[in-house]
Amino acid sequence: MPGRKVLLTIDDDPDVLILLKQNLEDEGYVVVGALSADEGIRKAKAIRPFAITLDILMPHKDGWGALRELKADPATRDIPIIVLSIIENKQLGYSLGAFDYLLKPIDKDAILGALQRVRTAPAKRALVVDDDPNAVSMLTQILQDEGHSVTAAFNGAEAVRALSDAPADIILLDLVMPEMDGFDTIQRLKENAAWKDIPIIVLTAKDLTETEWGTLQQGVDRIIRKSGMAGESVVAEVRALLHEHESSAGRIAHEKSAGG
Repeated sequence: MPGRKVLLTIDDDPDVLILLKQNLEDEGYVVVGALSADEGIRKAKAIRPFAITLDILMPHKDGWGALRELKADPATRDIPIIVLSIIENKQLGYSLGAFDYLLKPIDKDAILGALQRVRTAPAKRALVVDDDPNAVSMLTQILQDEGHSVTAAFNGAEAVRALSDAPADIILLDLVMPEMDGFDTIQRLKENAAWKDIPIIVLTAKDLTETEWGTLQQGVDRIIRKSGMAGESVVAEVRALLHEHESSAGRIAHEKSAGG
């Protein structure tokens, strides 16, 4: 129907399909069901839905396998997938490419909120700050493959100038850099009202002292050791962190609205 969005639901429980139809079709969505992972993958290729909800616990092929296949196929990898499961493993879901991760039992408002984010999700602006050109190149490629735009800075001073020119939605920051290191950069960010709430992921090879760990944990959102850094771990952390901040911002806005 014109103006209605097709949602594909992959779940071996037919009651879930019925419940989603009851909850969402009055909100302007057309809900199409698939009772197995393989059926869901076939239907995703055939109908190219606006979004997919995906259960994890299914026979023959589980949701993790379906998620991997859907994200590996050029025909389906750009379809937003919302995991809807009793299994609590958001980190794995985000690392495999899930757009959102919701827990059963089904919450109509949570699902509508996730679908609204699908409709309005803009590309994110990432600032990568590292004096190693190879690290900058690798992180830029990882983030661009995820659909984000990237600005690079090779020390803290360049990062501050970049933020003065254009805002960022997330910052990936090295610690050991010339001119202005990561610790000084974090301090500058937290002192500026326009920048203090930007989520920060620290990527470092430095052996941190207990004092440095304590300082960082008060000022940044994630710390990743470069020695164990892989593209999947970076993607998972970025996706999870952006989702946390968007959910928090949405909750605060809702509370302010409810409070008049």
